[in-house]
Amino acid sequence: MKIKKFEAFNHRVPEEVNGEDEFNKKAKIHGPEPFTQKEIDFFNGIYKIEEIYQLSFWPLGESNSVEFIREHTIHIQISKLKDDWYLIYEDRDLHHEHDRYYICDEWDEVIGYFETRTNLLT
Repeated sequence: MKIKKFEAFNHRVPEEVNGEDEFNKKAKIHGPEPFTQKEIDFFNGIYKIEEIYQLSFWPLGESNSVEFIREHTIHIQISKLKDDWYLIYEDRDLHHEHDRYYICDEWDEVIGYFETRTNLLT
């Protein structure tokens, strides 16, 4: 019996894209938007994160993003866009050799990212 990836978790999994070009395109189309208090509370509630930073919006240099660093081995940056889109940049070795880029359609996929790509919620 096979279990489909999206059935194994409570939330949808975001789409991984090939690089910054798709990020920039999505960001230019939708533009930045501030995080809600609920979203900020979620980020602050992830107890395994050592450092959390509020950043200027990436990739366009406007509004805000949230950056996480854990055990000096993972760097995650999340930016919120209008129309409930989110961008997630992940660097697993902190040397930009294994960068990954995700585009999330709605908050549910941001949570799905944390469930499937990190162990920060357990």
